[in-house]
Amino acid sequence: MGEAAEHVAQGGTGQVEGDVGFVGRRLHRMQGLFANVNYSLNDKYLLSATVRRDGSSRFINNKYGVFPAASFGWRISKESFMAGVSAVNDMKLRVSYGSVGNNEVLGGDYPGYSAFGASTGGSSYDIRGTGNSTIVGFDQYSVGNPDLKWETTTMLNVGIDATVFGKFDVSAEWYDRKTKDMIYPVELPLENGAIGRRNENIGDLRNTGVDLNIT
Repeated sequence: MGEAAEHVAQGGTGQVEGDVGFVGRRLHRMQGLFANVNYSLNDKYLLSATVRRDGSSRFINNKYGVFPAASFGWRISKESFMAGVSAVNDMKLRVSYGSVGNNEVLGGDYPGYSAFGASTGGSSYDIRGTGNSTIVGFDQYSVGNPDLKWETTTMLNVGIDATVFGKFDVSAEWYDRKTKDMIYPVELPLENGAIGRRNENIGDLRNTGVDLNIT
């Protein structure tokens, strides 16, 4: 095997032997708190609300994110004006809104820290020019982003569910899904050296649509 090299990043360490590859120890911690409230009035009006506060060791300056969610349901079939509608056995209108967070990143569990190391394969120099006097150097492996934060996805749903004629289940739903602060590994200019990509919050994504289902 070749000469061993150390790769050190604050929060974790790893070791490379020759050009075999990186064999590292990684550590990722999550912390979460949540509160939930459910309410039902005569099984006709339904309400649920939740709020989460999640923390991730992958972020430095924006460690925590708050993600609320709520849903409301109205069982229309229990209203008195539906008593004479024999074709509809059950019908419910529902509306929900909520957000969730994503902390998945590329390149390990320490995207907020820049990593440095030394190896004969990546940072060495024949300082005497003799071909057998290789000196191990010290170089940068990655660029950290301490301002990286949670990627957040919010979704609004409006739907109606019904059972008709005692045997058909019908469901129709409109949804609007938005993702912001998307975590993406951005390639850095070559002027910075061959140090790979840096995780950044860039880009937004929106999906809307209608789902219909009959069984």
